[in-house]
Amino acid sequence: MTAADSPDVGGSEFDWLSLDDDEEIVWSGNPHPMSIVPALVFGIPLVILLVGIFVIVAAYLWRENTDYVVTTDGVYTKSGVFSRDVQRVDFDKVQNISFSQGVVGNYFGYGKVDISTAGGSGVEMQFQSVADPKSVQERINRLIKENRRGSDRRGEDAPAKGEVLDEILAELRTMRETFERIEAQEADAAGEAHHGGRPREDASRRTRSEQTSDERTDPPLAAGVGIALGFFIVVVMAVWAVTVPLEVVVGMDAPTVITTHRWATIAVAALVPVSSLWWSRTLGLV
Repeated sequence: MTAADSPDVGGSEFDWLSLDDDEEIVWSGNPHPMSIVPALVFGIPLVILLVGIFVIVAAYLWRENTDYVVTTDGVYTKSGVFSRDVQRVDFDKVQNISFSQGVVGNYFGYGKVDISTAGGSGVEMQFQSVADPKSVQERINRLIKENRRGSDRRGEDAPAKGEVLDEILAELRTMRETFERIEAQEADAAGEAHHGGRPREDASRRTRSEQTSDERTDPPLAAGVGIALGFFIVVVMAVWAVTVPLEVVVGMDAPTVITTHRWATIAVAALVPVSSLWWSRTLGLV
């Protein structure tokens, strides 16, 4: 067998292959029949020494017991004559794929496909002496791209991790605020029970403040009283200034000084009604 598309996995040929539920085989193959030509070239001349027989038989058994499989999820190799060595590489781990052909392989149409993985050291897997290595490489590359596009679509359909975290944080904040409100209400209730009705004390304080405000003198009344009292003082001072004899003022012999002193006293007394008038004007009473 050199290559096959969608082979039957149920047969004994692939009893070594373990696939996932939604995984399917896309391609399978083994080394090209002409890959044993180099062994024949070196082995036939050595048949006389019996060594050539072992070379030819070993090459034949290696070809017959080596299988390569490409699925929708990855690539597989199986090798070994008396033992079995199975290797798998998933597409999401593949970093690079290349192929090469030697002189004999280029002539007979077979070559080697090298598969390198991310984080690996060099080539992780090889399809040796596979027929038409270029088409195998292109097939694997196409499957890798399809697999990654499918992963991207699944990632777009699923909610982003950051959005999920934001929603969780929002729910936690809401729960915390609710608990804080409940605790504040419980603390207020406990405080009222412990202090014997503290809100009533606050209400009584507000009542006393309102009573104190009510007991204050009405501004218009105060302005009117100030005006009346001011004019009364001015009249009294004017009468005193006009009627008092000069001899009453001791130590002031100059009539000019006494006269100036009288009118200065009247001017000072006039400040009281003037101030009251200004206050009444400010209150809009006049």
